[in-house]
Amino acid sequence: ASLGGDTGNNTQNGSDRSRQKTYTDAQLAGAAKANEEAARTRDKVRSYLGRNGASGTDNGIARVDARAPQQADARQTAEPTRRSEQDAPAAATLARSYAAAKLNENPSAGPLTQKSTPAPSADRYAATPTTTSPKPALASSMRRAQNAAAAAVTAETAATATTPMAPGADPRLSPAATPAQQARNIAQARQFTEQQRAAEANANKVAETSRLRVRDYLGIMSQAPKTPGQSPAATRKAAWHAVTKAPPIPADKADWYNSQPNSKTKRIQFFAALHNAGLSAENIKTYVELLDREGGLVKNPNGSAYGGILNKTLDSLIRQGRIAGIPKGTKPKDLTPSQVADVYKSYFDGTFYAQNGAATLDKIKDLKAKSMLADTLFTRGSENAASIVQGGINAALGTNKHTDNILGSNTLQDYDALTSNSKTRDRLLNAIADHYWSEIEKDPDIPDREKRGWKIRIDSLRP
Repeated sequence: ASLGGDTGNNTQNGSDRSRQKTYTDAQLAGAAKANEEAARTRDKVRSYLGRNGASGTDNGIARVDARAPQQADARQTAEPTRRSEQDAPAAATLARSYAAAKLNENPSAGPLTQKSTPAPSADRYAATPTTTSPKPALASSMRRAQNAAAAAVTAETAATATTPMAPGADPRLSPAATPAQQARNIAQARQFTEQQRAAEANANKVAETSRLRVRDYLGIMSQAPKTPGQSPAATRKAAWHAVTKAPPIPADKADWYNSQPNSKTKRIQFFAALHNAGLSAENIKTYVELLDREGGLVKNPNGSAYGGILNKTLDSLIRQGRIAGIPKGTKPKDLTPSQVADVYKSYFDGTFYAQNGAATLDKIKDLKAKSMLADTLFTRGSENAASIVQGGINAALGTNKHTDNILGSNTLQDYDALTSNSKTRDRLLNAIADHYWSEIEKDPDIPDREKRGWKIRIDSLRP
């Protein structure tokens, strides 16, 4: 029994030692694996910290390594911010150069005047910087440009104030930051990028608008007629009014104007001349819209028309002595924008000679109705236009009240009354448009290839 008991104890002890050895071996293997993993982790994080000029203890290494996925995401998210920051100084420099070289305002110098130099060309502003002092009328444009430069400088300051970044890392995403802090930093980086983009876009937009306005201003001043009794300050004021107040180009004409050299500047000059002639704001708008429908101051490749003015129309006005300063034989394409404005006004003066000249259009209060009347008169002549308008009135009223083909006071009175009444306005304008198109459609002098354009034009006059 004693031997058996000893044998049993020995067997049990051997079994325990075997299990202990197995456990110890597993511990050693686990420890070795853990040490190997720790070594790889330390090497990886030390490499990361070395690239970014940082240092840390083993505990710091462990903390950073645990956040490696968040840091990688943060670095990727911050990449657009770094690219925007790299672009900001160039944008700011461009805006500052624009403000300094092109619009060099000196408030302490007193009233700013133009030197006695040859009249500047319309493209002078777009070329090299000029030492000519800017005009007082440009003050608001200068302020806009300087504000644009300031906005860009602010963006640049915000960008360069950030700690310089090593490749592939954003220092705002600190290794010691918690995941919540990193998330906030990422959100701030995105917000910063969007704010910077908005500031740069606004600076570019304001600078470009100012540049174009000054270019157009110089173009107008180079051709501004010498109005007796008008001071230089009044001339500058009128020119700047034209640049800033001209009706916007219709959306359907934008591509056309963009494709025609100098057509936008000529349109501004046309507006300035109408303003200087003392026309009402409503009539000026009507004339400019009429010019837009004619395709601006561009010669028609299929005829003599320029801004809608035909050779025979111009010859007739010159022969009657209704336009001063334009010699006989002048072609429409050789007219300046100011002379085109004189032709437009003279044409409507002659159309309404028995009443109050071009100012007769002021009797028509509805702007759409005013445009319809002016368009039919300009394109079809007095008699045909009267037939079109009276035919529309009779159709709208269901009567034959107007049949003399004369746009007299009675016809205009009914036209204004019907277009001022919301119940009859649209019906009348559509009826006139129908008669207008019928006139064009059956006109043998208008080529079929052009009639589609006429249809679009007439439909644009509908309510």
